[in-house]
Amino acid sequence: LGFEKAEPSAGPGCKTDAKFVGADEELPAERAEVFRSCVGSGVFLADDRNDFKFATKKFAQKMPKPTKGPRARLKRYGRYLVGTPHLVRRLQLLDKKPKFLDVLVDTDWAGDAEDRKSTEGGTMSVGGCAVRGWSSTQPGLPALSFGEAELRGVIRGAKESLYVQKLFRFMGVELKIRIYSDSTAALQAASRLGVQKIRHLDTRYLWIQEMVKSGQVSLRKVKGDSNPADIYTKDVPRDVL
Repeated sequence: LGFEKAEPSAGPGCKTDAKFVGADEELPAERAEVFRSCVGSGVFLADDRNDFKFATKKFAQKMPKPTKGPRARLKRYGRYLVGTPHLVRRLQLLDKKPKFLDVLVDTDWAGDAEDRKSTEGGTMSVGGCAVRGWSSTQPGLPALSFGEAELRGVIRGAKESLYVQKLFRFMGVELKIRIYSDSTAALQAASRLGVQKIRHLDTRYLWIQEMVKSGQVSLRKVKGDSNPADIYTKDVPRDVL
């Protein structure tokens, strides 16, 4: 991007606003090639750098037809890398014999100003060590309420944790799943049976209720301002990352 000596930005992305929404003019072939190359590098880095996951996810959606709006955001991403070229991850096993797989989830309801789809993200840890993280746009139709979007996020966390739980079981380590969310509505919906007042909720999402009832998954509340999964659903400043 030619930013070797550029001023670092405060974060890897910026909130989508009016000056970017609608900037749908396609990039010339040469700039489009550079855009795709940068996003490909971002996807590679995001496997190890959680601070890149949300921004990279946003860029990857524009890979087929890059436009001026995403390219403007990519410049901020590049300037963030100027200030944070390296990352050191320190893994300290706080519990020598871990018993729990802790999953923290978060959702940004209708956060995409272009299609009003929601972003779900989460992170999981074992014995205090982070083992997995994700950031993705919720598939299908946009969530019709905050509660539905958050419940989908909890369910995504449950699916990811069941997979990791089986991996640890294969290695001879039995872990119980604990899912943390800052949404009271999602926790209540996952804890009871049936759709209750959320009539528009697709019944395919309700399998989580049986998982909770049987004790295979337990639910916990976490404060919104101390939920680390927040970095996977929206742009946050450098000091939070």
